[in-house]
Amino acid sequence: YAGSRTGKLYKSEDGAKTWKELLYRDALPKEAEKPAFLGKGALVVNYGSDKAGMDTMGRISKFYGPDKNAKDWSAYKKFSARFRIPEGAPVLQASLVIQSGDNWLWQQGPWIDGKPGEWSEVSLDLSALKGLNSVRMVHLVMRSPNASWQGEVLVDAVAVHTDAAGTLAAGQVPDGKTAVLLADWDKQGDADGWTANKEFKDSLHITAVRQ
Repeated sequence: YAGSRTGKLYKSEDGAKTWKELLYRDALPKEAEKPAFLGKGALVVNYGSDKAGMDTMGRISKFYGPDKNAKDWSAYKKFSARFRIPEGAPVLQASLVIQSGDNWLWQQGPWIDGKPGEWSEVSLDLSALKGLNSVRMVHLVMRSPNASWQGEVLVDAVAVHTDAAGTLAAGQVPDGKTAVLLADWDKQGDADGWTANKEFKDSLHITAVRQ
C-alpha cells in the first residue's frame, strides 16, 4: 500500500511493478446538503448566545449605499424572507429592517417566532414607511428570547412584493414583477454581499455567514 499528498491510496500486488488506486473516498460519508426554500442553496447563519433574553440579538446585513447605489422600493408594499431553525432548537425570533433616506432612518418590522424544523416567513410592511426611493441598507435581526442556544440558522428567499399580501411558496420561481427576488444564495460559496454585522453591542450574537 502507498499513500500520496493528494489523499489517494494505492495498492500493488506484484511487488510495486503496477499500482491500483483504492477508491476508499467514495465510501466516506458525505456532508448532508442544506435544505433550501428556493433553488439549491441558502445562507447559513451562525448564531450563539449563552443566555436567553430580548437583548440576545444578532443581525445579518446587506449594504447598498447612498445616492445612485441606493435602491428604489417605492413600487413595493412588502419585504420578506424565510428562515429555518433546526429541529430541537428553542424558538428564535426574527425581524426585518430597512434603513432609508439621507438620515439612514431605521424602520423595523415585528418579531416573528420561528418554528424548529420548518421554514418561517418574516416580513415588513412597506406601505407606510418613509424614504422608500432611497433604501440604503437592509437587515435581518435574530434573538433567542427563551433559552441559550448556539447553532446554525438558514435564511433564504429574500424578496420584495408589489402586494402587501404577497408571498412565495416553497420552490416557486418569482415572476420578477409582483415578486422580485433579492437573494437566494444558489451560487456555491457566494454570500451575495450579506455579512454578519458585529459593529454594535446590540448585534453581537451572529458571528458569521456563509453560503
